[in-house]
Amino acid sequence: ELGGQIEVEDLVSLDDFTCYARWWDGHGRPPAFSFRVDPPPRTTPGRAAAIAQRSALRVGRARDQVVEEITQVLSERSPADGSGRREQKSAQELAVGASEADAAEETRPASSSARDEAVDPAAVQGPPKRQRLRKPRS
Repeated sequence: ELGGQIEVEDLVSLDDFTCYARWWDGHGRPPAFSFRVDPPPRTTPGRAAAIAQRSALRVGRARDQVVEEITQVLSERSPADGSGRREQKSAQELAVGASEADAAEETRPASSSARDEAVDPAAVQGPPKRQRLRKPRS
């Protein structure tokens, strides 16, 4: 794919954030070239928790709703006689298990629960700006 001039050793010995590429230029495939990309930005404390919380607010659903949906799908997929399978839990049993999990989570220290952190809009940044790639000097 990269042409005959690049060997396996060239690929496995690349420095971090260094790549080889060979792109179609509209007329043919020019030789492969190497370039460097910027490393990812440093992590901002709380950013992952803020993203998770925003996602939960935007597309999350109540646990009871999810348990009900899962129960319905599993009951539709399982045979009525249940032959050769372990006993299925009822929706009530699943809800009790979910409530117990919630209670256990509430007893943890506040710093260990990412869901309890407030969203700081400044901590949620967009993707880094794109930069033009330059062909390295030979």
